[in-house]
Amino acid sequence: MFLYKPNTENILSHTDNTRIASHIEDILNMMVYELYFEEHMKEVGIDVLQFINPKPIDTLKSDKEKVEVIQDFYEWYQKPDNAVRQRMLLVDTRSKDIIGLINKSL
Repeated sequence: MFLYKPNTENILSHTDNTRIASHIEDILNMMVYELYFEEHMKEVGIDVLQFINPKPIDTLKSDKEKVEVIQDFYEWYQKPDNAVRQRMLLVDTRSKDIIGLINKSL
């Protein structure tokens, strides 16, 4: 929600806040899918919860602290060897009839 505030400046010079928020929403979706389809996602190797340990921002008092946490999380996610990112790219081939189908309906 912080990234969608109208008066929040872009936290990265090369990426719009809404794009960062979109990536975070995709990660959150994968986390929720795993709550419902845990066994399937583990079987096909697209489980993600084991790799995610986000720092909560709701308890942070300053916007600067929130920006730093979001930047760190986004930069972690964008690394080419990030397991969450790699697994998200495999959804359409490894789970086209379940998770891939859900993603297409969003």
